[in-house]
Amino acid sequence: MIIVNLKKEKGITLMALLIMIIILLILSGIAIATLTGENGIIYNAEEAKLQTEIENEKEILEKAVIQSMAENSRGILKQDILQNKLNEETSEGKTEVIDLEDQFEIIFTDSNRYYEVDKNGNIGKYQEIIKDKNPGDITVGKNGEKLDGTENYPYEIWCIEDLIDWSKNYSRYYASNIELCGNLNFKSKLSYANSESIEYGDINNDNNIQSLMEEMQTGAGFPSIENFEGNFNGKNYKISNIFINQEEHTGFIDRISGANVENLLLNGILEGSKDIGGIAARGGGTINNCHVNIKVNLNKEDNIGNSGGIIGTVDKNTKIINCSTEGELKGNNSGGIVGWSWEYSGSNCNIFNSYNVAKISGNNAGGIIGLNSYSHDTKVYNCLNMGNIDGAIKGGIVGRVGTLEYEIVKIYNSFYLNDSEKDIGNLNELQAIKFDKDNLKEQIDNLNKYIESSDEIDTSLWKKWKINNEFPMFQ
Repeated sequence: MIIVNLKKEKGITLMALLIMIIILLILSGIAIATLTGENGIIYNAEEAKLQTEIENEKEILEKAVIQSMAENSRGILKQDILQNKLNEETSEGKTEVIDLEDQFEIIFTDSNRYYEVDKNGNIGKYQEIIKDKNPGDITVGKNGEKLDGTENYPYEIWCIEDLIDWSKNYSRYYASNIELCGNLNFKSKLSYANSESIEYGDINNDNNIQSLMEEMQTGAGFPSIENFEGNFNGKNYKISNIFINQEEHTGFIDRISGANVENLLLNGILEGSKDIGGIAARGGGTINNCHVNIKVNLNKEDNIGNSGGIIGTVDKNTKIINCSTEGELKGNNSGGIVGWSWEYSGSNCNIFNSYNVAKISGNNAGGIIGLNSYSHDTKVYNCLNMGNIDGAIKGGIVGRVGTLEYEIVKIYNSFYLNDSEKDIGNLNELQAIKFDKDNLKEQIDNLNKYIESSDEIDTSLWKKWKINNEFPMFQ
């Protein structure tokens, strides 16, 4: 009996020890997670430290900006004065002020962060300075990981050299998935892996080899991506100060062939003589949530070209949603969203929930479309134009349509400023509604109501509208 009891006691002791070990492992796991997890003590402490550093930098920058503007008799920010004030707040070498003409970039060298400050002293959100270890090769991620252009492993654009790689090797990336991974400014050395590089030679075709940044701002500038039928996601980042000067087809992309382009902000100067468009010079596809601010210059006085904020010439099935245009466009057929919509084979061009505030001029000039001809199914839904229209034939929504029955544009719940006499320049029928600037809120309400209540079309992807400084924008 005694031996049996001893065995039982030993068994109970071993079981208790095992349970205790399991409990300790669970508790240690909880403790480690509490310390290092996403909401752990260490993570929160590091996050708090980061936010404190950022707030301190912004406080230094705000003080320097206010003092700099106060020192100038006209309240204008000057690079040298701002640099001096920052040196007083930190010490020499701790910051660097870069003048980009339309704004400044202020680098905090210790933290590897920078801030954009416009000429009115408004300070933007901080951005990290990220160096691509494999610039000029979008098949390799910033840390060396291999990418194959599929949906799960899209090619990545981290610097302007990566954009050049896409342009030079467009046929390789023709049907790929590509993502923009940060803001790029063609006038900022921070957007290049090496802005002084001459390895690309005379890439702008002006018979003069300069630094890469100078090449991108002179001659032909950035070489348009010749053809694309894949998926490009800008991820709501901005490409700024792009300069493209092509003999015929001028756009960030020359031709889109059923491509999907989304979530991109783009501004710059486009020069050409045939098809000119902010996102694409020509072609067709789906463009969603893209916003451009461009100035179009014509290479020839007798220009016969087509100029559109989003696409210059639409010649394939096209759907444009949640897009907008600012700036100044001109051309033979010039429109805030599309310059010329045409297609003999009966394809369509549908423009949904978009707006224009750019100045438009041309022989056929329209707030949304310049000219619609040979296009069998063109619709404009829930759009608004506030841009000034100037042309031989001009319309608040469409400049001119062809004379055939299938060339008519159907317009639904769209609005244009009272400055234009007609919604379609060469027709007397009215499908859109005129309004005065004072009544903009009423039209914004009407646009939002249509999104909420329409039963004739799917509006689930359409963005709601709001007013910003007397101009429309999306929420």
